[in-house]
Amino acid sequence: MAVSDATMAISVYPNSNWALNNRAWALFKLGRASEGLADVEKALKLAPANFHAHDTLAHIHQAMGKSIEAAKAYIAAAENGGSLS
Repeated sequence: MAVSDATMAISVYPNSNWALNNRAWALFKLGRASEGLADVEKALKLAPANFHAHDTLAHIHQAMGKSIEAAKAYIAAAENGGSLS
């Protein structure tokens, strides 16, 4: 349901970095990480300091086996107000 709810929010607010990130996270949690990549990348273009989106990107990269990209995204999340713990 989270994917459909986020999709509905995006249809109303196509430039909502929160809705885009939420759909990307929901897809990641469903084991469909690569499907969320475009959403989280767009979310970060809209809000480059959104540490939640950096964290989502890190998880997606990690799930896709991209360790270096994942590490960079985790660091960006921490640098933008998140935590590495």
